[in-house]
Amino acid sequence: MMLLTIETWYKSTEGIIQLIGIAIAFLALYIPFINYVIGLRKKNEDNRFAIYHKLIEEFAGADKAPKLDRQIAIVFELGRFPEYYPVSRRILVDWKALYLNKSNRDHKRLEKEIDLTISNMDSYKSSRALKWGLLIIGVGIGLLSALILTQRTFVGIDEVSQLAIWFAMILICGGIGLIVFYWIEKPEKNAKGQVIQ
Repeated sequence: MMLLTIETWYKSTEGIIQLIGIAIAFLALYIPFINYVIGLRKKNEDNRFAIYHKLIEEFAGADKAPKLDRQIAIVFELGRFPEYYPVSRRILVDWKALYLNKSNRDHKRLEKEIDLTISNMDSYKSSRALKWGLLIIGVGIGLLSALILTQRTFVGIDEVSQLAIWFAMILICGGIGLIVFYWIEKPEKNAKGQVIQ
């Protein structure tokens, strides 16, 4: 009698037990993968930290007086480190105020690059907000469109096809949102093909 009850219980919960087994197997593979990704990310952050500080050291001339062209290139490269924008911006503003001689023509080149980099840093946060805003609006429109399509146009189709419509509409409208962001943020160019700041 007891054996029959266990067998009946197993048959009634067989799908759940298999699902739990699959979940445990997935976790056994997923956790080491996540640890690996976290390790890679930490290594990347450490490398970026070292590169950033080397650039600042070279820009300020800690080891020797840097050449002007190298300083201009370093100021441009600082734009590749958004995680350090607040401190980079303060360093550039202070450097410009303390060290650049307004009458020196060569210094004007460095000052122009500093101004461009600071301008890019200032617009970075608003650009990210715009990109995410347009993406979320696109996904929302995709969800709404999928709901309307599955409720009004494609009535009576199977669940798999409905799911495909939902995913397709979300991806299409999200992609349209990102394309709109690209066209809004695309730099304007003059007749010679030069970027207008």
